[in-house]
Amino acid sequence: MSQPIHNFSARRLRAGRPSTPRGCRGGRAGFTLIEVLATLLLMAIVLPVLMQAVSAGLHTADAARRKTEASALAQSKLSELVATGDWQTSATSGDFPDHPDYQWTAAVQAWGDGSVAQLDVSITWFDKGSDQTYVVSTLVYPGVTPTSQVTAANDAAAASSSTGTGTSTGTTAGGGK
Repeated sequence: MSQPIHNFSARRLRAGRPSTPRGCRGGRAGFTLIEVLATLLLMAIVLPVLMQAVSAGLHTADAARRKTEASALAQSKLSELVATGDWQTSATSGDFPDHPDYQWTAAVQAWGDGSVAQLDVSITWFDKGSDQTYVVSTLVYPGVTPTSQVTAANDAAAASSSTGTGTSTGTTAGGGK
């Protein structure tokens, strides 16, 4: 037996019609004007704050990079001056050809009873409107050749346990945030 045509067409219409989600009027899905405006307002508040946070993070990373470079340059220059003995006879300032933003200065000052001197190497660079400085120091023996510096340091360490030789690093000075 065959079914009537009207039942077939009614079933076909129901099967082909898309179902509408609950809460949507007229079968249309989308955002209302108020929802779009609220989203735009929220983005207008959040995006500038987010961009400022990213900018501050980049500035901090750049400052850390520059301080790390200064530290490596200072330690390298200090080692060079001690190894060659140039701290006793040569120039006490200069720059780095590979790092033109940094300048160095060496200063010697008496330490203790005068048989030992303190050699300070300062690295200076300009960052965000002010000069920044990083200083490393070590103790050296004036009038002693570079090859006998180690022997003199070992003798002094053995003779006196209250004062020793060594290198102190990490003194930073200067303005900035």
